[in-house]
Amino acid sequence: DQKKPTFISIQRNGDLYLSGESLTKTSLATLGPDLSRALGPNAQSQTALIRADRSVHYREFMGVVNQLQSDSFYKVGLITEDAPPGS
Repeated sequence: DQKKPTFISIQRNGDLYLSGESLTKTSLATLGPDLSRALGPNAQSQTALIRADRSVHYREFMGVVNQLQSDSFYKVGLITEDAPPGS
């Protein structure tokens, strides 16, 4: 049984969500513990997947990456989607 992947989603208004088996609102202050709960055993050895709205500022995105590193999550993957032409 392969578990559905858990994503850290950064919304355009700055809200953070963990999505996987369920959708959970989180914050920078609680990201580490919330992600550990979502990923289960050996959470820090798993890859944290981040996706962000295209209007999210770089500093907000890096704030999430830096918080992950502070919480000992060093494996980070970025989710990209093809944008429609002209967007």
